[in-house]
Order: sequence, then C-alpha cells, then structure tokens
Amino acid sequence: MIRATKLLIIVLLLGLVGCSKGRPEPKRFPATGTVTLDGKPLKEGKISFVNVQAGMNDTGDIKDGKFEVQAQAGEKKVEISAIRTLPPKPDDPMKSTIQEETIPATYNTKSTLKATVTEAGPNEFKFEVSSK
Repeated sequence: MIRATKLLIIVLLLGLVGCSKGRPEPKRFPATGTVTLDGKPLKEGKISFVNVQAGMNDTGDIKDGKFEVQAQAGEKKVEISAIRTLPPKPDDPMKSTIQEETIPATYNTKSTLKATVTEAGPNEFKFEVSSK
C-alpha cells in the first residue's frame, strides 16, 4: 500500500514536471506609439498587433492616446477598438447596459492597418483614425 502511494506521488510529480516544459514562449519586443481619433488623442481603448498566420494577438491598452505593447516580430495587422458603455433603455426590464464600439470597423474587425515589428526596433507607430 505504501509502495503504491509512493509510486502514485512520483508519477504525479513527473507529470507536473513534464507539463511545465512546453514550447518556449515566442520573443516579444516593445511596440509603442500614439492613436488619435479625429485629430485628438484617443482617451481609452485597446490596440492589437495580430499575427494573421498564427492567429495570435499581442494586445495592450491605449490611455490618453498612448500605448505600449510587447509584440512578436513580423508584419502585423493592427486593430484599434474603443468601447463605450451606454445606460440601459428605459423600457428594458433587465436594465442591461449596452456596449458600443466607437471606432469604425475599418480600424478593428475589418482593419487594413499594418505595422512591422522588428527585433532591432524602435517600433514606434502613429495611427490616425477617423470616426467617419
């Protein structure tokens, strides 16, 4: 019985060690810059550097028009989003708030914005978006 318990503990520990070793995380590099909406710094939002082939995003916050993201090297599709929360409609019995995207789809879900992140840097980008 004691032997079986020790064996079980050893197997579990080996399993944990085996699970902790996987593919190494890809290297990421600082990408910084500014985002303006209609000529003014975007107050709050999100920016994603999307690796289309791998289906991976490196995402960061935009605050007062500035962002800093750790992104993988390579050419990226850039998506910019800013969600605002609207109060519930008066006739809504659930009193559910509504979230609305304030940036047009051409800058997020249908974005054509591109950026190339390099290991050498400096990876500084400026994105000017329009609400129209």
